[in-house]
Amino acid sequence: MLYPTLTIDQGKSVLEGLRSGAHATAASPKWLGHGPQFDVTLVDDLVDRVTELRHVRGEPEEGGKRYWAEFEGLAAASVHEALDALPVTVAVDPGFWIWLVFGSGHDGLAKLVSWRHGRGRPYDARDDNFGLTTALEAGFWSRLWLRGDIAYDTTRSDPYELAERGDQDLWRSHIMRQEYAHVRQVARALLTFQYSDEAPTTPRVAVKVIRAMAKELRRRHATMAYELLDEASARRLIEDVHASVTAR
Repeated sequence: MLYPTLTIDQGKSVLEGLRSGAHATAASPKWLGHGPQFDVTLVDDLVDRVTELRHVRGEPEEGGKRYWAEFEGLAAASVHEALDALPVTVAVDPGFWIWLVFGSGHDGLAKLVSWRHGRGRPYDARDDNFGLTTALEAGFWSRLWLRGDIAYDTTRSDPYELAERGDQDLWRSHIMRQEYAHVRQVARALLTFQYSDEAPTTPRVAVKVIRAMAKELRRRHATMAYELLDEASARRLIEDVHASVTAR
């Protein structure tokens, strides 16, 4: 796919203009890749979907302590579905997400980041929340797409069902930031271990156990080819890791 990108410096320049109240002129993107061109009209649908979800769910102060975990789970499905044709090779390029927020011409993307991560002043969320970083789990929009992509499971009646499970700590610290989670079946096995089909909203083990399991998964990944595991083997791996860390 031929897709548009901006650099971090270009994005920061636009953001500084927004913060100062000046007219922010979008920088000219650099197009990378080859083949069919990214359909920029998808941006409108993307913003509309997440904005509608916000209206349906209400504001954070009305939703209780799990508001953001639940909102991001639902929004992940909306973002991933809206960008259905986005290849992974494009999605892992931070420059694409910087363009999406600061180069697509739709101010709703930056405004929604401010709503999610802001502290009361226009566009005062941290730069990395706007995607001005190489860490995909830090950017609001890239994080939502990544959560939807990891959770996507065509064997379920709702392929995005798993995206709605889990808290922020599990997703960001023990799935998105971990190399083993590049293997989707391992990431989903860890998620469904902690939030099973029988109890999808109740964690199975304490956070300290999940942290120990993540450490053990990283250690084993150095000598095991997780990429060769099927779904059943990935589930057995997670159960074995749990048994090993709790037996110490």
